Amino acid sequence: FCFPLLMEKLSSDITDAKIDSLLTLSSCLEEYHSNYLVEHLEPLWTNCSHLTGSDVKLMRQCGRILQAVAQATEPACHRIIDWTFPLLLEQLTQDIEVSHKKNIIHIITNLLRAAKTFHRHPADSPLIKYKEAVSTTLFSFLANWSSTLCSVTVECFMVQLLVEHVTSIVLGSKEASLSHISSAALSQLSRNYPAIIISTVLPLLEMHLKAEEGSAMDIDNNQPLTTPVSHQCVLNTLGALCMDESIIHEVIPRLIEHVQRLCNEMNSHKDFQSQVCAVFQCILNIVEGSIQKGITSAAYFKQSLVPDIMKIVLKSALSDPKERTTGAISKDVLDTIAAILRTVTSNLDIEAARNLLEDFVGIYLDGNSSFLQETVDKKCLQFESTSPWEQTQLVSLLTATLCSARREVTVPRHSELIPRLQQIACHCDYSRSAESGAQCLAGIINKLPEGDELTSVVNGLVSKIWQVSEKEGSLKRATITWLWLTKALVIRSHPLAPLFIDKILSLLVDKNVGRAAGDGFYIIMADYEEVMSIKMHVNYRMMYRQRLFMETSPKLIGGFHSAKPEFKHHYLCALSHLLQWIPKQVLLSEVPNLMPLLVQSLSCDEQSLKLSTLQTMYSLVLDAPEIISRQVTSLVPMLLGLTKFQLSMKVRMEALKCLGALTTLPHHVVYPYKTKVCKALADSVDDKKRLVRKEAVKCRNEWFLLGSSVR
Repeated sequence: FCFPLLMEKLSSDITDAKIDSLLTLSSCLEEYHSNYLVEHLEPLWTNCSHLTGSDVKLMRQCGRILQAVAQATEPACHRIIDWTFPLLLEQLTQDIEVSHKKNIIHIITNLLRAAKTFHRHPADSPLIKYKEAVSTTLFSFLANWSSTLCSVTVECFMVQLLVEHVTSIVLGSKEASLSHISSAALSQLSRNYPAIIISTVLPLLEMHLKAEEGSAMDIDNNQPLTTPVSHQCVLNTLGALCMDESIIHEVIPRLIEHVQRLCNEMNSHKDFQSQVCAVFQCILNIVEGSIQKGITSAAYFKQSLVPDIMKIVLKSALSDPKERTTGAISKDVLDTIAAILRTVTSNLDIEAARNLLEDFVGIYLDGNSSFLQETVDKKCLQFESTSPWEQTQLVSLLTATLCSARREVTVPRHSELIPRLQQIACHCDYSRSAESGAQCLAGIINKLPEGDELTSVVNGLVSKIWQVSEKEGSLKRATITWLWLTKALVIRSHPLAPLFIDKILSLLVDKNVGRAAGDGFYIIMADYEEVMSIKMHVNYRMMYRQRLFMETSPKLIGGFHSAKPEFKHHYLCALSHLLQWIPKQVLLSEVPNLMPLLVQSLSCDEQSLKLSTLQTMYSLVLDAPEIISRQVTSLVPMLLGLTKFQLSMKVRMEALKCLGALTTLPHHVVYPYKTKVCKALADSVDDKKRLVRKEAVKCRNEWFLLGSSVR
């Protein structure tokens, strides 16, 4: 009795009545047996012709009926799709309203879902013949200005199809911007569909990685893929995909295998070293991003990444010189690997970090590589100052690990490590190894617990560091080691820190290392990412920079006045580095005493000193105008001279910035120099460097406007 009534209502001229009838029929079709429907099929199909009408409400309800019928049987699904898809696709190509297109896409989406219930494998699907037409039409809507149309289009896409298409854009587009946008799209898809990314995208990217110079080779039939892809593009895409833990677990082993293949090819690529470095940079980005976003724990990388990296490094460092692939232990590669180790270690819990440190110390002191699941000959791994540079430079990886663990983690066997590190720092001829040894030594000292043991260790180092040999550079290495130890003690405000500072001050009058001692205040004051930073869990006390400045600046000023002329610039360098890192409040309180020295620093030959002084001077012009005003007579000629300093573009630019800032001083102070400055800046406006010319024009305009109403 129900169907005749519904069919009668369906023939009504009232839209709401039609919609009610269609909604009821749609629900009935999912429940009632098909026998009840046979005699009403013809009028029902006739009323479903609303698919081609302009009534949006009726169209949607007809679509629901069609979906219900398509879900009934496989033959019905075939018939419905073959009948409706040509009509729907034809309408999408017409100039109709967005709401109309949106409803058509909704109907297509529902029919796709109905087909999926019968056809799990794409080859058997009735949709195959319409795949190209549907894809082309829908992709044209992805760039539409209407966000709602884009949304329903994305919803309509079969994710597999979308992933394949976007991947083809990434690997085939010559436009960098389009490739970047497509890579970002894959990154978003990887959050929700990691399994599809693993099965569809990763194999393609791996093919490209395996191919020489980035152009992929099909492993099965040995036919080249159509488009060569840059090595860096593949790596960027792999990094972008790592938005799910399961993907990361697939990508990391692939990247490690890729590095191993590159190393085994014995430098056959002309850009071998850059490729190895790029792979490790990709791994670093994945490690940092996944840990920061909470996708993967540092413990996973400790277990599955660190041992493989160390195998590659040790194999390269310990191999026969004739067979060695130096790209795996080049400076850039080791720096990147060190960053990976720092990131992993600094994010490990106490127990995991302790285990990792014990493993590393075992490698360096005993040659025990059991945690690598690979034997390294104890006799080959020499951790001495006289060892080959390929091996001693690996101390940078030890530094990255030991000095980045949490403060609660005591460095294992530090009593054995400290003398070894001191020997490398002070007596190794390879400067990179020596400085890394000094950094590692300082990092250990910084985190040792307070007490008699620490005092005893530091006193022991005091007596050993200055036992220098006659070899060239020995005194400088001792000085660098002393500077890093000073930093370790100053940061934690250790009672022995003043002893170390006084020693540095005494070295300022040494003709061999005076300059190194002056520049050493940069080491003490600056922030270093690789060691003794907040992220690396440094042991520090607040305001240590201010305390050091207040205690040291009077000694530097006094030493400057009493020193011989050839040593005065050492004191100025030291003072300049101190000023660079202290807060403005502290600086302003000391400006009256420091100003004569700053002015004199501008006439020194050292470029770095000129640059840092100009930067300080610029801040003072804005923050202490009354003090700078007293020095204008000497400052203006000096700054004008520095605008023509040909040895450094940066010095010329900073001098122009300072000159421009002088126009903010009281009018009566600077106006008398207007004509002189504007005339002298004519040369700078014609400087050979564009950035200097730009700064010169800005500065000259400021001086031209002095005294005008425009200003």
